[in-house]
Amino acid sequence: MSLLATLRPQLLRTAAATTGSTASTSSLLVASPFYGPSPSSSVLPSFAFGGSVQTRNSTKRGGGSTKNNRNSAGRRLGVKRHSGQYVQAGEIIYRQRGTSWHAGPNVAMGRDHTLFATSSGYVHFFYPNPATPATSFSTATTTTPSSSSSPSSTSTGALPALAQKTYVAPDLVTVPHPSSKKQTRRYVGVSLVPDAAFPRPQGEKRQRKFEKIDINDLNKQIKAVRLHNAEAAL
Repeated sequence: MSLLATLRPQLLRTAAATTGSTASTSSLLVASPFYGPSPSSSVLPSFAFGGSVQTRNSTKRGGGSTKNNRNSAGRRLGVKRHSGQYVQAGEIIYRQRGTSWHAGPNVAMGRDHTLFATSSGYVHFFYPNPATPATSFSTATTTTPSSSSSPSSTSTGALPALAQKTYVAPDLVTVPHPSSKKQTRRYVGVSLVPDAAFPRPQGEKRQRKFEKIDINDLNKQIKAVRLHNAEAAL
């Protein structure tokens, strides 16, 4: 009885250890993806594409190319002031590369083809007047007798009248550059009044604004004010 009493607890412990190892092995078999998903298993979720793992590939910048990030910043080209908008002298109206637009009245072009206002006024985008006749030079010749036919002119010392030539230059050039694909030039102008119509008639006088200050008169006024304040303080 004493021998059985001593062996019975050892046998029970061995049986319990065997049962635990069998249960853990069976649970691993059920949960392992190598043996296929089990409908009764709730340990791992079932994947639609067979349990694939998502991977992240390197990007272009992370690849270490020597040509990455070599582009310069944008130049912000285009219209800066729209038609009818009021501008001050020096404000940029249009940024461009090349001569897509040309400078009209009260507008100048910078060395990078930027159009800016030279006087305060209102912006206008317009096409010029139709082209003038083919001859821009008008020659008016006065008929005077030559020196050979009138010897008296040389004897008195009077010189024969020369041919008088008058050059009529159009305000705006209508014909584009030979390498340009445009049919005609486009211009940007600034008018002193908002209701001005462009293009202006050819030969019309320019409208200019004199915004300068008479410094001498201003200094006289300043001296008069200072003298008045000094007398009032006495």
